[in-house]
Amino acid sequence: MTLNAERVTFTKKKKTVACPVPLAPLADTHAHLLSFWGKEVPETLVRAKAAGVDLLVTMFDPIADKRSVADYSDWLVREILPMQDIPQIKYLAGVHPYGAPDYTDDVHAQVVAALDDPLCAGIGEIGLDYHMDYDDDIAPAPHNVQIDCMARQLELAVRRNVPVELHLRHEDSDGERTSHVDAYNVLREVGVPQAGCVLHCFGEDRATMERFVELGCYIAYG
Repeated sequence: MTLNAERVTFTKKKKTVACPVPLAPLADTHAHLLSFWGKEVPETLVRAKAAGVDLLVTMFDPIADKRSVADYSDWLVREILPMQDIPQIKYLAGVHPYGAPDYTDDVHAQVVAALDDPLCAGIGEIGLDYHMDYDDDIAPAPHNVQIDCMARQLELAVRRNVPVELHLRHEDSDGERTSHVDAYNVLREVGVPQAGCVLHCFGEDRATMERFVELGCYIAYG
């Protein structure tokens, strides 16, 4: 993406197009500021603002990001928030299902501590990932380990009444949609925060969507 005097342009697959002028303020509710490849965070945020993004919510995972919530918040306060012409920044704290086997009491304490940070808007992304990621050579953790990790963080979100964002994925060949079935059961047992629950990057059928909506969840399409 590049900036010019008139419009923000975006280049992908050797094709350059102008970003549309937004008809309303935009919010990016799922960003990973520590996971850009070949892009600088400050430049990316300036571009986002120029494209019409007024609020950007990034993810903090104490396992994947290999830092404490204090270090993460300090990085935002010292290096990101003082910048000019960028979106408002908030973050969600939580451990992705990839990190479920390493979800200890100390890690849980980091998620709890994050909720006391005014910059933290809720818990995420948490959930269940039963997909074998051959690109990054990541095998799914045992289902029961993932379920316990999700349930513990969801219970915290319910108790503190903060929004939660769910990552649910299974193999394309899984006609039973096992990750969604198991997550639905966890939500039924633990509860759905009144503050909101979003299924991130939903790609399932209408019947699955309606079951989660009936629980009070929101659906986000990638």
